Amino acid sequence: MLKTSIVLKPNTRDKLKRFGRKEQTYDDIVNELLEKAKESVNATTLTNSNRSK
Repeated sequence: MLKTSIVLKPNTRDKLKRFGRKEQTYDDIVNELLEKAKESVNATTLTNSNRSK
């Protein structure tokens, strides 16, 4: 599997760590956060489209 690196400030890394569980990798945490963000955007879009009806 190809891997990449991203540079984070220690403070950002620590915040990211707090979002995850012990068994999760940073990749797992980032993917989970991205999925939640996507769901949030979809819910907001749905809510806004219902308001305009």
